[in-house]
Amino acid sequence: MSIPKKCSRIEMVYISKDKFSLAENEAFLSQKFDLLIEKLNYLISSIIVLTKNTYVSKITKELLDLIIFYSIIDFKGLN
Repeated sequence: MSIPKKCSRIEMVYISKDKFSLAENEAFLSQKFDLLIEKLNYLISSIIVLTKNTYVSKITKELLDLIIFYSIIDFKGLN
């Protein structure tokens, strides 16, 4: 039986009014990323229940790519 592979892309955006430093906020961003995965898994659970698709699985950090791209944008300088 051939099952078509489907891919999705999820983006997380964190907006802060304060000057942001990755070095100072790494633990904070890790907590927010874990929360994102948790909420994404709620959505996936709903899809599994609604579609009765047993081939769909929840997400863990170990299933993700090892590289995560990020950027820090200073909007104060964009006036």
